Amino acid sequence: MRRLLRRIGWLALALAGGCAAPTANLPPDVLQRLQREARAEIYDRQNDIVIAQGRRDDVLLQLESLRRDGDEIDARAKRVATRLAKQPEGPVHVAAMKGTLAAHHAYLDAERKQAEAALDAADVDLALASARLEQTRQRQLVRTGRALAKAMAPFDARVDALEKRSSDLQRRVQDLRAETEKSYEAWKTAEEQHARAAGDWDAGIWID
Repeated sequence: MRRLLRRIGWLALALAGGCAAPTANLPPDVLQRLQREARAEIYDRQNDIVIAQGRRDDVLLQLESLRRDGDEIDARAKRVATRLAKQPEGPVHVAAMKGTLAAHHAYLDAERKQAEAALDAADVDLALASARLEQTRQRQLVRTGRALAKAMAPFDARVDALEKRSSDLQRRVQDLRAETEKSYEAWKTAEEQHARAAGDWDAGIWID
């Protein structure tokens, strides 16, 4: 639900100010008659869309990987707790392990928040790549006299709005990356404390 609300948020921002995804009417036959440099510019913009889609797909894969990681560490921790409980200092070791497990989950949560922010950015960047394509197509219509110069206004406005939103989201990702690094350090510190309590400096406590 929060994911949907975030997407609605940036879309509403893009729609505000008359940036409702204008489309350039550039027929295929007109495209083929454009100069080679003009066609190349349009094809480059189309390739940008493919690249933006690929980056978004990568973030989705990362989110799925993080979900699996969370499930796996819970299952592994359960097995390790069973083994530690059989040792003389079992309760102490299990208590130490719980702290490490919580720190690991906190790190994964931080990574997940960062990846979700990256997905928001990827959504906007994909929309931006599409908006730039339409802007480029419309510019060629203006250059060839098939449209008035003032017709560029909604295309330029949409690109400007999405560029600003993209910059804001990229800064958000950077801020969350710093938080993720802090969570990583806290996790590693908890692991060290766990190893100290368990007397296992080879991290064997985590091996099934």
